[in-house]
Amino acid sequence: MLLSRAGILLFFLGIISAIVMAALGMGGFYILLVIPVIYLTGPFSVVPVILIIAGMMLIFAQAFEASAPHEPRSGNLGSDQSHTAQELNKKRFGGVIMIGPVPIIFGNDAKWIYIAMGATALILLVLLLHYL
Repeated sequence: MLLSRAGILLFFLGIISAIVMAALGMGGFYILLVIPVIYLTGPFSVVPVILIIAGMMLIFAQAFEASAPHEPRSGNLGSDQSHTAQELNKKRFGGVIMIGPVPIIFGNDAKWIYIAMGATALILLVLLLHYL
């Protein structure tokens, strides 16, 4: 959980620093088709990129750590009880990676995959209505 929070903090810190740098004249904004693009110039333009990439790596590390199988804490559970305990402790996740207008949806639980699909459809619909 701590990795995920640190990753989200770094990711948004990178986005905010890129926006601030562009607003201060060290870059600019434009829209390529329907994709907003921020470009930065100068010696410090690599800082937001590093923060964003580090944040994404921490978020994905947390997702993979959460999905790793864990041993039951007490060895005296029966086979049926340990299977039930493993089912309760199993982490479920889903997500979307947008590469341009193409979504890549992943996850280990059908419920979260459907939620990710719905959120993606909603985001694409809002973008489509906004730019048309």
